[in-house]
Amino acid sequence: MISAAVNVSGSFIDTHSERGLDVLKHCYLSSDDSLSGGKVIVVHGVTDDSGGVTIDPSDTGFRNAAGEEVSLTDVDRILITGTPGVTARFGTGAVILNAVNGRVAATCCIGAGDKNVKITSLSGTSTYTLIMWQAD
Repeated sequence: MISAAVNVSGSFIDTHSERGLDVLKHCYLSSDDSLSGGKVIVVHGVTDDSGGVTIDPSDTGFRNAAGEEVSLTDVDRILITGTPGVTARFGTGAVILNAVNGRVAATCCIGAGDKNVKITSLSGTSTYTLIMWQAD
C-alpha cells in the first residue's frame, strides 16, 4: 500500500512604518495533497554539471518494498532534492525544477511526451533523491 502527503506552504509578511502609520501586507500560499495507491519509484544518486543523468521511469530495474518490479507508464508527480543543488528537466515540455541545499521541489500534472527526468548538478557534483509517482 502506498500513501503520501505533499505539503507546501509559504507565508510572507511585509511591514512598513511611516509617520506613525504601520502598513502590513501578508501573502500566503498553501497546497496540501494526500496521495494513495499507485506506484512509486525512488532514485538516489550522484550527478555532475557536464552531462547529468537521465532517469527513465519505464525502466525495469526498479523494485518496490516487496521486491517486485516497478515500471511507470505515466508520471503524475515528481519530487526532487539535491545537495548542494540540482536541476531536473522533465519530459518533452522541459518542466524545470531547481532544488538547492536539501530543499524539495515538486510538480504535478505533467503533459504528454517523453517522461524521462534529466538531473544535472548546478555546479560540480551533487547528490540527489528523485521520487516519481503514478496514480492508479
